[in-house]
Amino acid sequence: MSRHGGVRAPDPGCRLRPDNVAHARQRGAQRVWRVSTEAGLPLYRAAGFTLLASVAVDEIVV
Repeated sequence: MSRHGGVRAPDPGCRLRPDNVAHARQRGAQRVWRVSTEAGLPLYRAAGFTLLASVAVDEIVV
């Protein structure tokens, strides 16, 4: 658990694929983010995958 109440990604190389986003939506998620866990790669919003920023991700907060 992170200090924000989320959970850490199980594997630094894992990626949230579009089918995982769809599955999360079906399970009632209000907001779903598709991210790269590699430093310097873009962060995308699930709705349309709009480019937001280049970031390094070290945890996933749910």
